Order: sequence, then C-alpha cells, then structure tokens
Amino acid sequence: MASVHLSDVTRRFGAHVAADRVNLSVNEGEFVALVGPSGCGKSTLLRMIAGLDWPDAGAIRIGERDVAALEAAERDVAMVFQNYALYPHLTIRQNLATPLALRRLRAWERMPLLWRLSSASRERHARIDADVSAAADLLGIGALLERKPAALSGGQRQRVALGRAIVRQPAVFLYDEPLSNLDAELRASMRSEIVELHRRLGVATIYVTHDQVEAMTMADRIAVMRGGRILQFGTPAELYTEPASLEVARTLGTPGIGVLRATVRASSAGLATACGCVLPLAVHAAQGASVSIGLRAEHLALTSIGDHGALPARVLQVECLGADTLVHVGLYETHAGAHRAAHGEAQPRLIVRAPRGLAEIASLPRSGDVVGVRADLSHALVFDDAGRRVTHDVIVSGASMRRVAHV
Repeated sequence: MASVHLSDVTRRFGAHVAADRVNLSVNEGEFVALVGPSGCGKSTLLRMIAGLDWPDAGAIRIGERDVAALEAAERDVAMVFQNYALYPHLTIRQNLATPLALRRLRAWERMPLLWRLSSASRERHARIDADVSAAADLLGIGALLERKPAALSGGQRQRVALGRAIVRQPAVFLYDEPLSNLDAELRASMRSEIVELHRRLGVATIYVTHDQVEAMTMADRIAVMRGGRILQFGTPAELYTEPASLEVARTLGTPGIGVLRATVRASSAGLATACGCVLPLAVHAAQGASVSIGLRAEHLALTSIGDHGALPARVLQVECLGADTLVHVGLYETHAGAHRAAHGEAQPRLIVRAPRGLAEIASLPRSGDVVGVRADLSHALVFDDAGRRVTHDVIVSGASMRRVAHV
C-alpha cells in the first residue's frame, strides 16, 4: 500500500491549462473521488498519476518515490477505464492472466508448449493461475473464465476489467469513469461492489467521475474540480453542508440546490430578493451588494400563499420518485396581487422535498397551483457576487442567530 501526493502539478496544452498548480494528498487505504464537468482536468490529473501523461511542473509522489519522470510500468499503479480494455480474442482467464504474464514471464515462457519444458516456468504459470482464480472468486466471475468478452454482459465485462487491475496487486488503484457505460441499475450495484472491494483490499484509490452521486456515495473524500483547479477538498458531508463556493454547492446534492438572487439592505434589515420578498438574513457585506442564497430541497416546505413569511410560487412540476416526492416551483415578483400569480411569469425555480406520508401525498398540489414556500433559513447558504461563501446571521425576533461559513 502507498499514499499519493501531488505538489503544484501543472499541465498545459498550448494556451489551455488543464491542471493549474494542483495540490492533493491521498492517504494509504483512502478512497478519493475527483468530480467535475468535462474539461475540468480530472482525467488529465489521473493520467499524470498513471504515467500516461507528464506534468510541465510539479511533483508526483507515490509512497516515498517521486514518480513524475517514471514510465507507467514503473509506478506500480493499476488503472480501470470506461471502455473495459479487454482483448476480444482471449478468454476471460487469459485476459486476467495477461498482465501477470507480461510482468512475471520471460518471452519464451509465454510461447505455447515451450514453458512446459522448465519446472521453474511451470511453477510461475501455476502461481499466475492461482492469482487469476483468486481474483475471479473475489469478483464472482469464476464461472466465466472460459468465456470470451463478447459472451458477457456490460457488468460482467466491467468486473473482468476490475480483475485485470486486482491481479497485479498494485500500490494504487486509478478509476477513470468506469461505470459511465452501464445502465442506472447496474451502476448502483457496481458502486457497491467497488466500495466493498476497496474495503477488502485497503489500497489507496483515486476515482474520476462526472457523477456527483458516485462521488458522494463511494468516496472518503471528494475533490471538486473546475478549470484545472481543485475548488474544495473534503468529506462528502463537509462539502454538502459547508461548500466554500456556489460552484461547489451546485455540484453536489440531488436534487440540485435552488438559488435566489438578492440585495443587501441596511444593517440587520434583511435581504431583498428578486421576487420582491425580504428574507431575515443579515449578511456581512456592503449595503446594496448582490448575493446569492442557496436553499436545498429538504430545507423548504409548501404552505398556503397567504402564510406570513412564505415566498409566493406556482407549481411547475411534481415528481413522484417512490420514497421521495419533489415539487418544482417558480417564484413570483411580489406577495401583493397573489391572484395574478396563476397568469404571471415565474421567476427563480426551487425544488421542495415534500412529506412522505400517504395523507400528505394525497394533498400535494398539482401543476399550475399557487402555493407558498417557507424556507428554514438556519440552513441557508449565502454567497457573494463572485460566488464565494460569506458569513451571515439569521434574524429572529430582533435578535441574531450566528452562522459562520467555513471557507
């Protein structure tokens, strides 16, 4: 086992900076996910760790070695790709054995029949067979060893790709969006299998994905990337509850966070929202400054349009997801003239997580209904005009309840 440390790693492609002075530490046995949109630099970073690309500046350490100048074969890492990377003309047993044969056997020992002439060669082949069988049993593909990849399902092929990495017993596992070709149900089961495999092997793992659900459910820590930089690095819970920026808040969470634009009023006078309401939030920013208020679905509740302190809205869509029901609403400009709401133009959209009981579901509003939306402002997230998290107070009956942003 080994740790991985990146120090000021930079990679440029002409004028484009794919990795911009990236610093990252992955401890022994830790599972770290790199998450972000296409082009953010996460796969470039993984390729540099693997030795498939080289940094223009900075250091990459695996264990005690600086590997930035070493070839991929010298780094003791195993990589699992999105496209399985299996040999179609070989059986599954041969696919699993190939990386071991290339490492452990001399050229003549890989020739048919010749290896049988040497007892030492026969012993090495027997050890390879034992390692292949052990990896196949670990992944539950022992019954598939004599088949070829074309006879396997997508999930079975992905297990074989995992097996090709496992048999090498590497110091570090690297995954480059390995589940993106699978259907939703299979992705969910493979997520669990990879996490269980990591728990049993205890090897440092770096997992690249654009899917924040994969990152949140699998990783010990997550690095959120944009524009070749790591915006924030922490546990899933830390990044969800205490995002350092609006970009991080928008990256994590299902459904996505709702955002309201607002203007800072006089000290302790609240925030004037774009929909004409004043929220009792005192933000530590200059009067007149623009801010964004982030509100997650679980911190919102539906109420009547006339409820004091509720935001007026029209229901746009109701999604019944079994255990959850999500109500999409569009906010209106003012409380006054609520009777015009059904014909007005909706402003910012929010998503409300509705109660789960049967009685509550039966009374859910329908698309087009006018409702009020009440927010639990103790969980509100406030960001300045540049998207940075800012400190704010929740004003309660003339007093303030302090809430500090950890950035």
